[in-house]
Amino acid sequence: MLEEPLEVGTDEENQVTAIISHVVRPGREQGYEEWLHGIIAAAKKFKGHRGVSIIRPGDHTYPEYVAILRFDRYTNLKQWLESDVRREWIERLQPLIENRKRCRLSLD
Repeated sequence: MLEEPLEVGTDEENQVTAIISHVVRPGREQGYEEWLHGIIAAAKKFKGHRGVSIIRPGDHTYPEYVAILRFDRYTNLKQWLESDVRREWIERLQPLIENRKRCRLSLD
């Protein structure tokens, strides 16, 4: 779930993008890649899913991964963000990452 409240308009026709970054613990990169594969497959099953782009770290001295997740509208993204499926995947994630979390949303 997002840490800060998100204000969005009522225009349901706009695509919404979530930008999420994780810093992977040293030596856990392979586990994180496997986790990414699984959560992406799970997200694709949700209504309104429009794709995911992953930016992998170019330099492993700071292993930050950035995921750009797109949905057709905010209500569908919200269903994914608040789903039990996502919660389960986030629980699996915790041993793989540092405790820094960032998520930003934008309406296109």
